[in-house]
Amino acid sequence: MKNAERLYESRPSGTDNLPAGSSLYGLDPRLKEISQWASKKGILMPNKGQDGNIRIRGKNKYQVVLFRQEDGQVYLVMKERSYAGGASERDALGDELKTLGLYPQNLDPYKIPDGKKLTKQLHQLSEEEFKKLLEILNSHC
Repeated sequence: MKNAERLYESRPSGTDNLPAGSSLYGLDPRLKEISQWASKKGILMPNKGQDGNIRIRGKNKYQVVLFRQEDGQVYLVMKERSYAGGASERDALGDELKTLGLYPQNLDPYKIPDGKKLTKQLHQLSEEEFKKLLEILNSHC
């Protein structure tokens, strides 16, 4: 089964923390875990569109990461203002993602105007890499 095929299901009532167009029952298990983690931590951003993507805000209350529900792609926001610690916090996050091979070693964040997709989609991560990704995000969000 393709990753995108198992992601969508209509949204039942009572799932207000979830992105529009999704339900816990229809989410990929990793997206479900991310959604629950972010909701408990209070960093799950409301989804104003109908795309079903999961947006996570950082300590500065701006979006720092986006998980695409359609294909499990992960995008990291590169704008300095999105991070409470500015460029140094953004760069520290990038350095930690490099240790997992999720962020290109030679990437210069100053040359990326908005965002950068990570080198692996959620379904391509090993269980260990996925847990480490959550740990890294937990310390920066």
